[in-house]
Amino acid sequence: MKLPVVLLYSNSPQVLQFFFENLQICGVSRHLCIDSFSIESLSNYNCCVFDISDDSINNMAFLERLTEKLDICKIETPVIILASSRIFKTVKNMFRNKKAATVLEFPVSPCFLKKCINGCVLEEIEDNPFASCKPTSHFNSIYSENKQNTSKSLDRFSNLIGISETIKEMKKKLVCISNSDETVLLEGESGTGKTFIAHMLHENSPRSNFPFVAINAAAIPETIAESELMGSVHGAYTDAGNRPGYFEQANKGTLFLDEICDLSLVVQAKLLKLSESTTLYRMGSTKPVNYDVRLFCATNANIKENIQRKYFRQDLFYRISVLRLKIPSLRERLEDIPLLAEHFLKEKSKFNNYYLSPDALDKLVSHKWPGNIRELKNCIYRAASLCESEIIRPEFITF
Repeated sequence: MKLPVVLLYSNSPQVLQFFFENLQICGVSRHLCIDSFSIESLSNYNCCVFDISDDSINNMAFLERLTEKLDICKIETPVIILASSRIFKTVKNMFRNKKAATVLEFPVSPCFLKKCINGCVLEEIEDNPFASCKPTSHFNSIYSENKQNTSKSLDRFSNLIGISETIKEMKKKLVCISNSDETVLLEGESGTGKTFIAHMLHENSPRSNFPFVAINAAAIPETIAESELMGSVHGAYTDAGNRPGYFEQANKGTLFLDEICDLSLVVQAKLLKLSESTTLYRMGSTKPVNYDVRLFCATNANIKENIQRKYFRQDLFYRISVLRLKIPSLRERLEDIPLLAEHFLKEKSKFNNYYLSPDALDKLVSHKWPGNIRELKNCIYRAASLCESEIIRPEFITF
């Protein structure tokens, strides 16, 4: 899968920093250049942005060569030129008959500049409002057009990074699930972000002001499962303390049980009873405790197959799966890899200025990712730690 590549050229480190910090574009690889640029290589890019805000003699000479090249070679690569107010009209006149060129006055709004670039290179994204825009014919309308208002409900899940159709569809389902109060079963391979999705659902639900208790079900020993789930009082058994169980801890909030298929059948029976009730008794106590909990469960196993093999109770499956959500693997959303990679680099301050070369991004996109997002995150941090500059090249990408 070949990613669109945008050249961002300037002879000013400050402007390049502006490009780097403000022009993170969905599904697009950015090539930042501060050295001299060969006009002959224009066709290697899907779009070129030239900063000519420094109206030096060299820059003006470069623009003259560019106009000649666009005429002689009939290059169709969209070109966006950022000119200072002093020379804006002059530059605009130079390119007034060049269909592939657009001249903007610098400084320019990052949002508007991103929209212009989007219009040039993201035609494959169906719902991109600027996908059909050609460089000169629609930019004025883009500028005057109010920013499209995304529905508030979908905005609640903006932390779910991705532009793929798979992610867009999942966001719509998340809106419905978060507004419900039914049990949820999250299914997906290891490393796809099931815990992250569960926590996001809780944060956007009516229970968000109450606890979110996340437990690895595989770590609940059968011998003490009852006390872990329901709690205990002093004297209930040797070394027993007076403490609440998971259901009581999550009262009025959400209890998330990951790796649900790893529970023993004995523990599954206890969980079934608790999931169907609103009252429990701590071990060693006759005093009832009322609870109100929304139950989320997750598994990376084939739960239907586990039921057929008698490893998982069918009645418990029906109880915990009123709502089911399949979390896509990274292989099913390859176009989200550039955004995810950039997000991981931004997460750590020491990697804030690092970026991936186009070849490195291509290498990431061509990998199968058996470990999904967890593997991608580790791969990015490993490459950033080993590379010798702020440009992460393919030789530092190892799997």
